[in-house]
Amino acid sequence: MTSLQTILENDKERFLQNASAANSRQEVIRVCEDELGRILYTYNEAEPSDLVKEEASRLIKAVKPSLNLADTEGETKVYRKSAVGRSLSARRPKSFPFLLGGGLTAVFAVMVLLYANNHTNPQNIYPIICLTAAGGVLLLLAGRMMKKTAAETDDDISTETMPDLNRIYRSLLMTVVTLDQILEDVRGTEERAVRKERHDTQAGLDDKTIGLFARILEEAYADQENTASSTILSDVKFFLHARGIEAVDYTDEHRNWFDRMPGKKNETLRPALVMDDVLLKKGLASGGR
Repeated sequence: MTSLQTILENDKERFLQNASAANSRQEVIRVCEDELGRILYTYNEAEPSDLVKEEASRLIKAVKPSLNLADTEGETKVYRKSAVGRSLSARRPKSFPFLLGGGLTAVFAVMVLLYANNHTNPQNIYPIICLTAAGGVLLLLAGRMMKKTAAETDDDISTETMPDLNRIYRSLLMTVVTLDQILEDVRGTEERAVRKERHDTQAGLDDKTIGLFARILEEAYADQENTASSTILSDVKFFLHARGIEAVDYTDEHRNWFDRMPGKKNETLRPALVMDDVLLKKGLASGGR
């Protein structure tokens, strides 16, 4: 009898290979859902109980939408919007005209200053002051525009944290182990119900009838060398077996199923009658002290 855990462990390599090819969290979740579907198909192919099959399908269907990868975070990927296809004006910083204007003004001011140094007229200094002030204002505006542009550039960056594959596998493994426990409970409940039904009816035999068969078996065991007794022994055992009752010979493992009589060796005098490991009628054996 297989289990969900065994199926996943046997499929680990293929699952991790598929998960590693995923490019987003949603793709990873889809791979996990596909794996659960594969596990369910393999499990139900080998499971003999229709009730357990139905419960397995119900559980897997309930688990798929609730796959949680919150505790499986791994590497963080950083994405930048491509500048391909943008116009030259779109790629050029918005502060470019101010930088150009400020730079030209500063250069012109230096040229005027050099000119003024070679002339004695003090009025030549006023244009220099005005040009220098204008260049400073333009450079100040350029600085502010550069900050704004930098902020806008940050908006072009996005990140995504991809789940760690080994953590994903461990999370999925814990999930199927839990499901296996639930399915074992379902299987046990079904088996107990079947045994109870069989025990309640005792295969259609009441206590007196079972006692009668026990005496017949005891007499047959006492004279097994007789061909007729051997035939009766075989026929009675087959009749009881067809109704789920087994005639069990003495062993140390099942000593509690037998009354013991003194004797030199352990020997079955009358087999115990048992159904599904439940004692219906005690046997009798020699070798007791």
